[in-house]
Amino acid sequence: MALSLDEIFSRSPLPFHTSISHFRSPNRNPVPFSISNLLPIGLTLLSGASRQGKTSLALHLAYDVFRGIPALNSHVPTIPDSEQPYATMRGRVHYLALDSSTDTIQQLTDRLFAPTENLDLRHFYLTNTLEPLTLEGGLLNLCANLASPDVRLLVIDNLACVRKLFEGTDHELLDLLRQIAEQTQTSILLLHTCKRSSPLATHVDHQLHLTRLPIASYYQLESLTRKHQPSTLLLHCPPEANYFRIVTLAEETSLCILNARKVLSPERITILDLLQSSQRDLTPRQIAATLNLDYDCVRQILSKMVSANLLTTSERGHYIIHPFIHKLLPALLAHTSLIPRFSLSAIPPDEEPAFTIPHNLPPAITHSPPPSATSHKKTQAISSTSHPTPDKPISAIAHNEHTRLPLLSASPEIVTHNPTHLPDQADSPISHNPPLNTTADQTSSETSHNSPVNNEPDKPSSILSHLIPPSRGEAEAHRQVA
Repeated sequence: MALSLDEIFSRSPLPFHTSISHFRSPNRNPVPFSISNLLPIGLTLLSGASRQGKTSLALHLAYDVFRGIPALNSHVPTIPDSEQPYATMRGRVHYLALDSSTDTIQQLTDRLFAPTENLDLRHFYLTNTLEPLTLEGGLLNLCANLASPDVRLLVIDNLACVRKLFEGTDHELLDLLRQIAEQTQTSILLLHTCKRSSPLATHVDHQLHLTRLPIASYYQLESLTRKHQPSTLLLHCPPEANYFRIVTLAEETSLCILNARKVLSPERITILDLLQSSQRDLTPRQIAATLNLDYDCVRQILSKMVSANLLTTSERGHYIIHPFIHKLLPALLAHTSLIPRFSLSAIPPDEEPAFTIPHNLPPAITHSPPPSATSHKKTQAISSTSHPTPDKPISAIAHNEHTRLPLLSASPEIVTHNPTHLPDQADSPISHNPPLNTTADQTSSETSHNSPVNNEPDKPSSILSHLIPPSRGEAEAHRQVA
């Protein structure tokens, strides 16, 4: 009598009152990884679009597990082998290339192994056929082949081919494979062409998603496993060999720049191609003339390319390729089709240098306007009043006059403070009522302007006379008059 799936993959019974301490025994080792931090024990889904390199990557990972070397050529010389970030557990490997013909398998193996490499490949199993997964034959044989403790990895390429050999839904098939991986303590890597957010991802233990980048031979691998933190790896695989490796820091910087959103537009690729072919810096006018583009549009594009770290300036108005993308730019241009063609001979010469003033020109002659008569009078008055000659000493009264006269000019009320002693208009330097005979004043001012300057100090103004205390004789005379 045939057994059911529950009977085949039934777990060992445990009492209902099993203590949690039973599962934290010190003799119990944690669940191992076939590839540390990348491929744990259980069912892992390797997803990705069609023709993205899933088969090549799975074959390379199987080869690393078979040899027991750090995966993806990630060996760090300064770290012990047991502490390598992507260390592998060496063991036997089974690869089911159900979607590949014999010729395709031969081409893949030729790209995987070096021509001069002599290895014992007896424990690396590969086939492109599998019997139907029934309870009577296929499932039992599959479990028997994986029951050996030396088996570390089973690769199934791909889900669409296995679906034809199983009578049931995809969810039932995935649950069956999970039970086989749990029972045999084996890593099962299942390849499937789907999106990253496929609903099948909820029926597997872990997921890896592979994406081919716009730059040829570069890939992005996202690890969504539940055993560690999600991570992203940038990989490189040359087209002539199945040799995946983790990119260097310089390559990662270039990839981050070139894969940014809206970075590789057609016009930007054309400008990069022009600068790469010319091997020199170019100005916006030279680029616009060579590519037959609008000058203002080219200036805006170049400004945005500088902000995106695609270009930099060697000098003001001269653009060159940024050093960040020098390494990957030839591969990008080689695998980009439909780039507009141009002729390097059509590049016009650089713009004319800016106009400079010749040194033999005479210096410019500046003409200052002649001083007016009013300003000359003010200058003469200041020189005659504020700078007395040292022939005659300055008295205390004259000193008070020079120091307090500006304040009195701003406060005319002081003039009428003492009504009994009004200053004469002829003696006062401040007159609130200008004289009526302006002609005589103009004539006298012109005469004084033509006469030599009198350097004698001015006499005390009568405005200040009421501020000076009178002498004893003057006080007595005022008292008799009163």
